[in-house]
Order: sequence, then C-alpha cells, then structure tokens
Amino acid sequence: INDNGIYKLYLNSHGTFKDAPSDHEPAGITYYESTDGIHWERPSLGIATRRNAIYNNFLFEQEDESHPYYQTGEDGLLPMVDTNPDCLPEERIKAIVEKHWEEKNRPGLKLYVSPDGKHFHSKGFLNIAGQFDSHNTLLWDPYLKKYRIYFRKYHASCVPDDPRWRRDIRMVESDDLVHWSDEVMLRYDDYVDWELYTNGVLRYHRADHIYMGFPSRYIERQGWSSNYDELCGYEKRKTRAGRHATAITDTLFMVSRDGINWKRYNDAFITPGPEHDSNWIYGSSFVSSGFVETPSERPGGDNELSMYVPEGRFSGEPARIYRYSLRLDGFVSAYGSWYGSQLVTKPFIYDGNELYINFATSVFGNVKIKIRALDGSGEISTEEIFGDRVNRHVRFKDGKTPALLSGKAVEMTFDLKDAHLYSFKFENE
Repeated sequence: INDNGIYKLYLNSHGTFKDAPSDHEPAGITYYESTDGIHWERPSLGIATRRNAIYNNFLFEQEDESHPYYQTGEDGLLPMVDTNPDCLPEERIKAIVEKHWEEKNRPGLKLYVSPDGKHFHSKGFLNIAGQFDSHNTLLWDPYLKKYRIYFRKYHASCVPDDPRWRRDIRMVESDDLVHWSDEVMLRYDDYVDWELYTNGVLRYHRADHIYMGFPSRYIERQGWSSNYDELCGYEKRKTRAGRHATAITDTLFMVSRDGINWKRYNDAFITPGPEHDSNWIYGSSFVSSGFVETPSERPGGDNELSMYVPEGRFSGEPARIYRYSLRLDGFVSAYGSWYGSQLVTKPFIYDGNELYINFATSVFGNVKIKIRALDGSGEISTEEIFGDRVNRHVRFKDGKTPALLSGKAVEMTFDLKDAHLYSFKFENE
C-alpha cells in the first residue's frame, strides 16, 4: 500500500526446515517499507519476538509452543487505508488475517486496526465462513458506502463425472464491519470454470469506480506425465507429494464496474516465465494483492505501476520477490496493426475542454482522432499523433478544442496504425 508517500509491504513469512523439524518457525507477518516502491528496507520494529528470527520485523507475537495451534500462525494479512469519512484516526489502516477460530473450531478471518500500519490490535473475528488460507481482500467502496471482502470458497464441478470441488471467489459486504451480507459468487462473461486460488481484487486508484482483479489460476493435472520429467528442477519436484508436485499456477486479469459481474481475460496476464529450478510450480505467479504507482527509473519517464511477485515456494531455499512494472492503464489496449484499424465509440454527451490519451505507436504508426456532433453542428480532428506516453495532450487542427462540442451528443473515432490505445480522458482545464 502507499500510505501518504510511504510504501508498506506485508509478507507472510516462515522458516524452512534445516537440520530438524524443530527449526521450522510458524508463519508470521513481516513488515517492510520504502519511499519509492523500488528500494526497500527491513526495519527492526521491536513489536514482537521470534525464536529464530534474524530480523525483528514481525508484527504479531506467536503463540506459545504449548498452544494447540502454535504451528498455524497468521496467514495472508492484507491491509488497506480506510477512506471512509467516519473512520477513526486510530483505525485508519484496517487489515484482515486468517487465524484459527478456536470458539468455532474452524478457520476464521480476524479484523485488525492500526493508526500507522505497524501497531495493530484485534477487533475480533468476522462472522464469515470460507476458505481463508489465501489472499482475502478488504475494500471500502465510497460509491456504495460499504465495506467488501473477497475470499475463496469451493463449488462442485460442472463437468460430468468430475468429483473434484473447484476453487472460486466470493464476496460479502457490510456497512459497519460487524454485520455481513450473504455471500455472492462472482459472475463472469464466459463459460470457463477456471479454478481461481487468490483474487487480488482492488479498486483502481486512477479510476476508482472500476474494480480490477488479478486472480491466480490453479491448474492441477491428474497424475505425473512425461512432461514433468522435462521441466527444469524436476528432481526437486519428484520429492513432493500429490498436488505439490503437479499443480501449477499463473495469473489472470479481470475488470468490473460493480465488483460482482466481471469481464475476465482468459489469456494469462503473468506466467511463470522462462523455466528455472524454482518456478513452474504450485505458487508461481501469486501476484501480491494491490499494486502501487512508482516513479520511472529514467529521467523524464512516465510513472509506472509496480506489482510484486514472490517465487521459490516449496524449493527449500529462501524465497525471492520480483518487482514487475507496467505502464499506467496498461492492462488492455485497443490495437491497430500496421495497415490500420478503426475504433468508434458509442454516442455520448460531451463535457470537457481538453483531451488526453494514453497510447503507444511505432515510428511508422500513428493515431488520428475525430470527434463529431451527431446533429452535424460541428466536427474536430487531429493530424497524426505518434510516440509513447501515458498522458499526451491532444492538439486538434486549426487550434480548435473539444470545448466547442460541450453539451452535445458526439461520436469519437480513433484511426490506429501500428498503435495501442490504452485509455483517454477529458479534463476541464
């Protein structure tokens, strides 16, 4: 999360087996921070103690070893900066974490609040049932004036004679973080019954009426095939049992206006990448929940979106985290090949003075834009526009501006040659 210019990263951390099982530490939440999202520090917080911890950046004390759920620890703390105007200052950062709910003898979601994102105190378990050993995302929707939680559950396979239950994403909402609605299973625009392990749902900070999700797609092939013998690192894979040997994950992208009905893209958004001995496994490409806007590492360059992806699960070695960068709004584009394509909008009532576009072309390619009033009272157009920028000011011929068409029903046409159009925006300047 970006908390007033301080980037805060929360990791689910645990030790690995070394010489004996007693060396294994229960899972715990560790904290890191940065001023740019690129260079990170691991502060010594002194909040909690861990027996074998080298760095004291844990946020919660672990249970005593005599506790029946000592090895459970905490899983998947996901914080958010609460923009609810009624939020108390000492609770402005909220987080949910999976813990064993002893009273009900099942996994539960526990709510924590904090004034600074480091010192948390519990508000108790939430009366929600699900499978929570995953990313569970808590959001505030200012338009609905409701909190929402997205979490994992299961449903029966729709494939005849397939006895397996399949992972899915559910949503509940609340006005007060105490009383929760009945759960709703997310609905998609296609028939494919992907197993979705994590959800990565967020509201896009550059257009906060839009929900986005980066769910991990879980593929569990039945049985060992000869292809596993050819994957890099197959020797380690053979030492694992069941799905830990054969299941593999990657990440999809999906988008929604209401957070319930989704447009889902079935091509992978992030794949495990070129093979090495610690990827193409169960847990590959588990994108962090949430991303942040970070500065370009090149002078004069546009800001980017940074996403963080761990790698090396079940490898027996310390995990690594990679930062992936993406252009602002760079999730999906309208594309025209070198010989040209045309995009025409639906009619809309225009309001604004200046037009900005997020686009990229080749040196040969270009974008041309025309806006015309449907009643024939006016039309403006551009010469060819070329380059690669996330916020290019559009200049129209003869010094005209879109303000000439304000209040009128218009239609926009984009002519694209070897060009991507990611987004456009009218501003009242």
